[in-house]
Amino acid sequence: MNGDVYQKVGGVWTMVGSISGPAGSQGATGPQGPSGPSGGGSSTQQGIGVYASLPSSGMNAGDRYRCTDCPYEFYYNGSAWLAFYKSFPATIPPLAGSLTWVNHSSAVVGNAGGMLAISGVSMGGCNAQLLKKSAPPTPWTFTAGLELNTQTGNYVHSGLVIRDPNTSKFILFGPGTAGGVALNLDYFNNPTSFGSAAKEVAFAPDAQLFLKITDDGTNHTYFTSADGINWLQFYQASRTAFLAAPTEVGIGIDSENYALILSVFHWSGV
Repeated sequence: MNGDVYQKVGGVWTMVGSISGPAGSQGATGPQGPSGPSGGGSSTQQGIGVYASLPSSGMNAGDRYRCTDCPYEFYYNGSAWLAFYKSFPATIPPLAGSLTWVNHSSAVVGNAGGMLAISGVSMGGCNAQLLKKSAPPTPWTFTAGLELNTQTGNYVHSGLVIRDPNTSKFILFGPGTAGGVALNLDYFNNPTSFGSAAKEVAFAPDAQLFLKITDDGTNHTYFTSADGINWLQFYQASRTAFLAAPTEVGIGIDSENYALILSVFHWSGV
């Protein structure tokens, strides 16, 4: 009775067949069932290439892009690329063409790799070259991250600028050399006439230096930082102590006796 099939009729069981035997042929394939719902996630990408090829479309939140011709790495937050300079958050500086020269002689400026770099040859004396723009209404804060490449000796000045366009006087705040590496806050009567040093101190810079100037309508306050987060006040003075109308800001160099390159990798606030 292996596989036999019985049917009961009138109280009597009768064998009517068997389910044993060879397998039958494969039936036809049934229709495809409906597709399930699609997932809500999106894949992220790790890109690498030159700065000029930073993608402008097709990005997903979490995407990263590593430059091969500059020190920036970019992270897409879902609406914009965020820049990081050696792991430090950074805001890409303005294009050189958006700034105006003051006393442009032989200095060269460019935005290679997104940075704003100004270089100058030894001028053999005081001959500052500036890039400036109009300052916003007070109160304002000007923050920049920069690196200076030069030799140690007398004299080199570089950094952030506050300028009075009516008198041509300006203040230059940043790294330089005066017998050794120094952090300087200097007053200039004009680009070819040094006035006085408000403050100059020996300085041991990190690979990068963050500077900040605030104008609250009464005072100018100057700060330094190694990380752009923790700030040390360097100096404070009345905003009109040297400048009657401090209405312009920017960057500048005074390569008196040594060539230099000032590279700005972060610029915000003005």
